Amino acid sequence: MSPTGPATARSEQFDLELYKLLKAESSSYFDKLQAIWLQKFVLVGAVIAFLVTTQEKLPQFGQGLVLPAAALAIPVLSALLDAKIMEFSLHARSISRFIDAHYSDFENVVSWEATLWGSGTSAVDHALVRTRSLTTVLTAVIPTMVVYLLSAVVLGAATGMNLLCLSLGFGMCLLYAAITWVLWNLVWNQSRAQGNAEL
Repeated sequence: MSPTGPATARSEQFDLELYKLLKAESSSYFDKLQAIWLQKFVLVGAVIAFLVTTQEKLPQFGQGLVLPAAALAIPVLSALLDAKIMEFSLHARSISRFIDAHYSDFENVVSWEATLWGSGTSAVDHALVRTRSLTTVLTAVIPTMVVYLLSAVVLGAATGMNLLCLSLGFGMCLLYAAITWVLWNLVWNQSRAQGNAEL
């Protein structure tokens, strides 16, 4: 056995262990995406239940503050949860990019990572991944936009400025949709551009 044999074997073992750790971490992030999506609905339901059960128990001064504050807090918290979803998605993507760059000797591994993110050569895989990603984005963003509108309705009823609050609510929805579209296209185009560069 050559002198470099044991060192090479250890290096390959470390690479294998690193790959397993990276894939486990990536899988855990995808699991967290589902948990955050459910957490958003639990959050909204909990705040609504709080308002319904405690509104009459609050002093008159408190009633005038709690409802508008809750109406403003819910969409902000929903947006923060969406930002967390994007953080986890980007981290999972960075893991795939690392595997793609450092495990190039393993063709099946690299091919799967490319397929997973739509940067492979198959048009069918590309369409499937794009649809999957769009579905994930829509199921996260649409509930937040609905929360914006409902909060605007509640805030308008509490303040007597229905038209202004509804206009702000629709404006926030349009702004949120535009930001989401820009970020999604930015991430998607970078993923696709990487795949085309590797062809």
